[in-house]
Amino acid sequence: MTPDKLQCQGEIAETRIGVPLADPQSVPAFVICLAAFGLLSIILTMPWWYEGLVIPWDAKNHFYPMLRGLARDLQAGVWPLWSDATFSGRPTLADPQSMITSPSYLVMAALQSAPSMKLADIALLLDLVLGGAALMALGRMRGVHPLIGLFAALIFAFGGAPIARLQHVLLVQSYAWIPVVLLALEAAFRKPTLLRCVAAGVTAGLLVVGRDQVAFLALIGIAGWIVIRLSDLGWPWLRHAAPAMALAAFVAMAIALPPVLATIGFAAESNRPSFEYDMVAQVRVVWVFLMTLLVPDYLGPLFSSEGYWGPGAATWGPGLGVDRATGQIYAGLGVMVMLVWFGMFRGWFSERRTALAGLATLMAFTYALGSGTLAFWVMFQSVPGVDLFRRPADATFLLNLGLALMVLEVGRRYLSEGDHVRIPTGRVVLFAGLVVGVLALGYWVAGHHAAEVDVLPRLILSGVAIAALSATLIWGARGPSARRFAVVGVLVMATAIDLSVFAAGTHLNARPVEPYLVQEMPEDDPIAGYLVARLDEIQRAEGPVRVEILGLGGAWQNLTHVLGLENTLGYNPLRLARYDAATGARQNSHVGTRRFGPQMTGWSSPLSDLLGLRLIVLGAPMEEIDPASAAVFAPPVKVGRAFVYENHKAVPRVVLIRADRVRPNTPGQIAGLEPLPDLEWRSEALIGVAPSSDPIPAEEPSDAGAVRIETHSANMLRASIAPDVPGWLVFHVPAYPGWTASVDGEPRPLVPANGLFQAVAVRPDDREVTFQFDLLTSILASRGGGNR
Repeated sequence: MTPDKLQCQGEIAETRIGVPLADPQSVPAFVICLAAFGLLSIILTMPWWYEGLVIPWDAKNHFYPMLRGLARDLQAGVWPLWSDATFSGRPTLADPQSMITSPSYLVMAALQSAPSMKLADIALLLDLVLGGAALMALGRMRGVHPLIGLFAALIFAFGGAPIARLQHVLLVQSYAWIPVVLLALEAAFRKPTLLRCVAAGVTAGLLVVGRDQVAFLALIGIAGWIVIRLSDLGWPWLRHAAPAMALAAFVAMAIALPPVLATIGFAAESNRPSFEYDMVAQVRVVWVFLMTLLVPDYLGPLFSSEGYWGPGAATWGPGLGVDRATGQIYAGLGVMVMLVWFGMFRGWFSERRTALAGLATLMAFTYALGSGTLAFWVMFQSVPGVDLFRRPADATFLLNLGLALMVLEVGRRYLSEGDHVRIPTGRVVLFAGLVVGVLALGYWVAGHHAAEVDVLPRLILSGVAIAALSATLIWGARGPSARRFAVVGVLVMATAIDLSVFAAGTHLNARPVEPYLVQEMPEDDPIAGYLVARLDEIQRAEGPVRVEILGLGGAWQNLTHVLGLENTLGYNPLRLARYDAATGARQNSHVGTRRFGPQMTGWSSPLSDLLGLRLIVLGAPMEEIDPASAAVFAPPVKVGRAFVYENHKAVPRVVLIRADRVRPNTPGQIAGLEPLPDLEWRSEALIGVAPSSDPIPAEEPSDAGAVRIETHSANMLRASIAPDVPGWLVFHVPAYPGWTASVDGEPRPLVPANGLFQAVAVRPDDREVTFQFDLLTSILASRGGGNR
């Protein structure tokens, strides 16, 4: 069968499910509407590129430093497979939030050595605009007029939880990529050429590498849609298109498998390989958030942190891990009026594609409700992968996508057919009663939480707007096509204004830049300047060392990515489980409290020394945080608001140890759960594994030989050695599958050392040792249990 006949069969399948093909003559209209979408996007994003606001919280405290660190590495010609900027080291490709698989951030990092915060925000917003444009192209391919595509694109890019929760860059990027995948797949289904199928495979693979909950749920939905499409196209089409489709699957797997396998391996070694149902199910949205579909500021002002009374506030009681931004699902009143009246009350949801989009939307919100429904418990128990994600509330991202897809289908019928059937009076009354009833229920709920006085004006305003929009849309549907086009044009402009007020640039997603300026211009900060200068001086004399930063605020948690320093703490939900247990490190380091572990019992402890912790930078005197260690350290240097302590007992990154000056680790010490002995760590070590520890001989230690670091980066360390006797070279980087050692070019096995770390055996005639982190070795080793 020829490609033309295959395309024809795909088109026949499209006609069979009731969707006419796009008219090629609509190209000028599509270009005009696409340009209009670009212009409206420029206006809607003004808070970030013109008004000087930034996307706050995680977007700056976590993701922006990741971008800066990535840019530094790429500009230095280093592909960052291992990052030493936080938690003493971690595999970057295995961590989805390292951003090294984010297309827009990767391109920006490759082009800019120090991308600005504004540039980072613009890149994220452009991701949403790209997704909106892809949705318009998908609509055109399905025969939807580009004016309706423009309406749906505005909803997709600037409505609902994605715009409210811009701070979670990774989720937003995955969400923005979904229409691109749908567009590429639709093109491949219509004409399965090799080029189109490769494009489908590439886009699908890039969605998979997001490895977040939005991508996970989207892939489940896309898989279901693919099955439906293949059943429509039939066996003859599938038989002849199979080679091209197989190529698409191969390309997707080639892109996705390395990071996915790396993440699976990291999960097994991490502090959170999976979650228990009781923990996950409470991080959800609640039914009352549905009110924000009709009243955007129902739960409190959107331009201030004061006045919020919804779930998570004191009047709701404890027990809900609610993020207001995730539950802020307002996408404009126009979309709700169109979908409720024409979709529900006029029966247009009965069309197959509209019904499928509606079902996906309903399932997304049901999932987001978490323990609020039995359905999530069933999914948690039966669907593999659900227990890997912490917030079912993130499914509200897909709710917004579902609204946009339904608008494409309902809007297509609105413009092409209108609604000239006489409307029964009873149906109008029922619609009005539903609106009034929902608003009245909203008033009652607000009264139950002592917020009815503030909520009443908002409810009245929304009620009036719903009535006006309903009358306008119904009036337009009953008129000629020119009137319908005019009404939709007005609706598009009204929605753009609506979203510019209640979605783009609110207190949820746009804040002043001042708290984050240290990340963009650390050279202007006295603390950052002092740290860089002092550590540079120390490292020239002593080799690589680490710093611990605690209690300086959110912007400082991952600042070491920007400064190019190594930190024992940081801000990231994923950490190596053994490191987490041994040090007591937790996700956040912005607060001035420190929880220690069984091996790092304080800043004056063996593990602190083994980590090479040289500078301890605190937001308060050490006496207020770790009194037992404070007596050991000399008085701090006061720099700005920071107290900087120096640890002169820090052990070098690599240490040469005589073979007769070692004893074995216990399994508990390797796991970070048992204390380390009191040894002289520059000449003694724990090497290997044994159920018990034999004492080190009592004679005085003698010199093991000389060692000097020649080259050092996050991924690699090369040292020249001159051992006097057989011994071990201890490498004080946390052991993880993928680290390898070679001595004079010949590979040698690494063994556990000093609890968390690793070592390689050396002989008197050895001269050079290289420790290297290798991605392929990491993936293969994690499958087989690693090097421990």
